[in-house]
Amino acid sequence: MKFLHTQKVSVKFVQRLFELERCGKYDEAFQQLEEIWDGVENLSQVESVSPEIAAEIVLRCGALTGYIGHHKQLKDSQEKSQNLVTEARRRFTRLKNTEKIAEAEVHLALCYSRKGQKAEAEIWVNEALSHSISYKAFPRLHAIIVKSLIFFDTGRYSEIIKLLKNEKGNFLDSGCNCLIGDFYNYYALALRNLGENDPALEKYEKARIFHQKSGNKFYLGAIENNIAFLCMKKGLFPKAHRAIDNSIELFNFLEDKTREAFAYDTKAQIFYAEERFFECAYAIDKAIENLEAGENKAYLVEAMQTKIRALVAQGDIFSASDCLVKAVMIAEQFISEEEAEKTKRIFEMAVQRHKTIFLTNIHGKVEGGDIFDSLEDLPQDLKLILPPSISHYKDFQAVWINNSHLEKYELLIQTA
Repeated sequence: MKFLHTQKVSVKFVQRLFELERCGKYDEAFQQLEEIWDGVENLSQVESVSPEIAAEIVLRCGALTGYIGHHKQLKDSQEKSQNLVTEARRRFTRLKNTEKIAEAEVHLALCYSRKGQKAEAEIWVNEALSHSISYKAFPRLHAIIVKSLIFFDTGRYSEIIKLLKNEKGNFLDSGCNCLIGDFYNYYALALRNLGENDPALEKYEKARIFHQKSGNKFYLGAIENNIAFLCMKKGLFPKAHRAIDNSIELFNFLEDKTREAFAYDTKAQIFYAEERFFECAYAIDKAIENLEAGENKAYLVEAMQTKIRALVAQGDIFSASDCLVKAVMIAEQFISEEEAEKTKRIFEMAVQRHKTIFLTNIHGKVEGGDIFDSLEDLPQDLKLILPPSISHYKDFQAVWINNSHLEKYELLIQTA
């Protein structure tokens, strides 16, 4: 068995790994780690260096495993990351290094967040923030950014503003362009979702400037995505498409499948806002293709919600209902009942908005695929035929009837 190449290991070396990590150069950092550690994850090999450096190397390996696995959709990567980060936290606890304990806890929060386990992620980020460390310490500021991410994922936009509004000085004084860029980005995200579009755009532009300085192309791509979404909200569709195409190109180059999927989801929503529904469905299929290979089922369900809207808008109710059932099942199994109910409401609102639906007349009086501009115009002798892929679900009637407005039109359901 080969041991850690101790002659290459120093405080300067592990600091370099950290700097590469913050710049988004995850592959380069991991390659340098592999040069001194044959067969990373074999913890017995790190015992040949000081306990402080050994703990730092384990932490950096765990963090990089999480980042790379998330971007490239590597199976079980977050579990591997959690194991390494937990070991690093144990070592730093023994060393009584509070800042590093907090840093490890932030990475544990990220692991859970990437898997869509939001409650667990919030527990760990709160633990990181519970320590008595400097207000300007990197682990504390990083924890605030990750908590903003969790708030965003759970729709708590006002809480992001409350969290960040008194922290501007601490972020600016940190001198870390990456953290400052993140600060402005999450502030902008919260403002945008609270309807304050002009202040949001101003903060996005600041975020872009700081991330250009940080060199983190992953975060630059995310900001382009966010600017595209805001331009869509303002009806600036050509500008929105330019920004989102920049984002897709960046993530494709970086081989970041997860964020590329986010960008395709945004592209689909822009098409939807323009009522270009077939192009919307094509773009969202690209997003779903990427996300199906990953571990975060919450992101997958969000993309499927966009697809449901697109399919209903096209009048393809059979495919929309198929997607609905699949999304509800994933949400119930991996996320929460609340997310499943949200998915049903999205289907209902889509039908209410478009009021166009494909129906088949069982007596042949109406050709299959006819579109009716109003549900009141429907013939009286219609039966809604479920596709074979979903007709075997016993609870489908509850999903379809009890959670949509179609019940009042007394459409019959054929389930066999």
